[in-house]
This record gives sequence, structure tokens and C-alpha cells, in this order.
Amino acid sequence: MKKESLIWLIVRLIGCVFGYWAVTSSLVFVGSLYLLLQAPILNQFVMLVFVQGSYIAIYFAGAAYFIRDGRLLFDVLNAEDEPGNGRPSVIQTSLHLSDE
Repeated sequence: MKKESLIWLIVRLIGCVFGYWAVTSSLVFVGSLYLLLQAPILNQFVMLVFVQGSYIAIYFAGAAYFIRDGRLLFDVLNAEDEPGNGRPSVIQTSLHLSDE
């Protein structure tokens, strides 16, 4: 397996993990909505529903990005330092103030 294929596999697996979190958060969200309809204290449950809905949106967005594209993470994981692009040596960066 080539390095690029392995990196794409890792990116897609991260997308699947985000998808799993989104689905499980959705189940908790449905339970929160059920409690919201039966709760006498609405302020606490409204905040719970809002926070849980935010998590679901973030997880679904992450899953959609990593499964469909994921190019940013792929580029970060695939970045390599080429031999000529390293830090310049001291000789190249020092000032030569002599008249020679």
C-alpha cells in the first residue's frame, strides 16, 4: 500500500468516526427533545437541546468534509521536507563584512 493510499484511508476513517459521533449525538438529541416536551423547567433543557444540536452540526460537517474531500488534512499528513528546502546553514546566513 502506498503512502498516499494509507493517508486517504486514515482521512476517511476520521470521517467515519465523525459520522458515528453525529449519529449517536442525534439519538441523544431526540431524547432531549422528548424530555423538553415533558419538562416543567424549560431553560435547562432548551440549553441542552441547543448544545447538543451544535455538536450534531459540527460532527455532521466534519464527517461530510473528511469523507468527501479531506484535502487539508491529507496535505498536512503528506507533507515532507525535501532535502534542499531545509534551514540554511550558518555560512549562508552570516554577514561577510571583510574586504576580501
